[in-house]
Amino acid sequence: MNDKHIWVGYLSLANKKTLVASDDRVDTGNRKTLFLYNQERNDIVEYSREIIEAKLKAAPAADYNVDEIAAVYQKALRKTKPNVYRAVFTPNSGGSSGPKEKKARSVASDDNDSGDEIEMEDSFDMDDDSPADDSEGR
Repeated sequence: MNDKHIWVGYLSLANKKTLVASDDRVDTGNRKTLFLYNQERNDIVEYSREIIEAKLKAAPAADYNVDEIAAVYQKALRKTKPNVYRAVFTPNSGGSSGPKEKKARSVASDDNDSGDEIEMEDSFDMDDDSPADDSEGR
């Protein structure tokens, strides 16, 4: 798989190193924080960038399997932040793809001798208010 969005490194705190991972597609919504998969906790944790970035160091590729890390990262994200997971990893979820545009369909007019087509939106609704349908007998 070799996920190009995954960064793997070590978080060094005191005398302890913990393997962590981040995915550049996943955003906390706050530019001052970031989500990291913490292997020791087996969970996604939101960290302050100001505090944590100085304590991160990239891990050598020999220390981890990127496919396994990507899988556990997604599993932890799905458990901890299901809405974020759906927005990033579920196709057609409407996450970051933007609003869907309504398609216009082309309707040929019988009364138009020129053969031009009229564009009509799918949401267009016609009410039949013809006098022949008037059931009140006016």
